Order: sequence, then C-alpha cells, then structure tokens
Amino acid sequence: MIATATMNESTLAAGAFKKASLDFRTIYDQYGGKIYGKCLKMLKDESAAEDVSQDIFMKIYLNLPKFEKKSKFSTWVYAITHNSCIDYLRRKKRNKKQEEQRKVYISRQGRPEQGLVEINEKKSAELKQVMDQISFSEEEILRMKYELGMSIRDIANELDKTESAVKMKILRAKNKARKVKIELFSNN
Repeated sequence: MIATATMNESTLAAGAFKKASLDFRTIYDQYGGKIYGKCLKMLKDESAAEDVSQDIFMKIYLNLPKFEKKSKFSTWVYAITHNSCIDYLRRKKRNKKQEEQRKVYISRQGRPEQGLVEINEKKSAELKQVMDQISFSEEEILRMKYELGMSIRDIANELDKTESAVKMKILRAKNKARKVKIELFSNN
C-alpha cells in the first residue's frame, strides 16, 4: 500500500512536469495543508506561517523546471518548506537583534534632537523617490541587502544566482540609485 502511494505521488509529479501548462492547483491541493502545518509548527505564528507558505509556493512554482527528479517530489517540497522556515527564523532573529541594538544606542545617546528627526525624514522621502525611479529588480536586490540585511550568499540562493552575479547586480543597482539621486536632488 505504501509503495502504491509513493508510486502515485511520483506518477503525479512526473505527469505534471510533462504537461506544458502545469496544474498548479493540483500541487497546491495536495501539499498546501502539509506546508502550512509544517510552517505553523516551526514558526509558531499563524500570520507568519501563512506568509511563508505563500512564499514557498512561489518558490515551488518558479523552480519547477529545476526539479531534477533525483528524489520524490514531496521530499523536494519538504526541503523547500524547511529551508524557508529556517531562513524566516534567521531573519526574524537578526531583525530582533538589530532592534535591540538600536534601542541600546538610542538609550545611550538620549532622544534624538528635533533637527536630526527632520533630516532623517527628509532622507527617507528622498530614498523613496529614488527607489520609485529604479527597476523592480534593482529595488528588490537593494532591499534584500540593506533593508533585510541578507548576506550575499542568502541573496544568491534566493535568486538562484552565483554570489559573483549578486555582487555585480548590487553594484549596478547602487550605481543606478546614485545616478537617479543626483538627477533628482542635484539642485538641493
């Protein structure tokens, strides 16, 4: 009976990949509950489990052509799920640590002066304008690096690129953002 279930799963996965138009709904129906359950168990937060589950299905969908059938499809899905949850927990821990460091810094420095707050608000508005002028992929890679604090290796894994390619994309995106900033604010 177990062999039949494994055979049916492998047959489903193999058949799905042979179709030109993959039936994503079938994959979602078969694995949605399992993925969400695994995320909920690891993350212990319903909202986070829902968000990460959605990200996982995007990864599955985008990486379907890369599935090499060296393992069962369910094993591949489980690995993506597990790794995505671990990545989420790492980011959450890193963000919490950064927030704690920021609070310690502020407590040592005292409350920022009003002038500093105004300067930061102006810089934030300028940054938003610059980000609106660059492409989505340029904005995305800059946010991954500087807003989310992801390492080059993590970005490379997320985008399925080499570390060298990621470094080059970051450099080009930074240069483009600088150019846009000069064009927008050279008179200020």
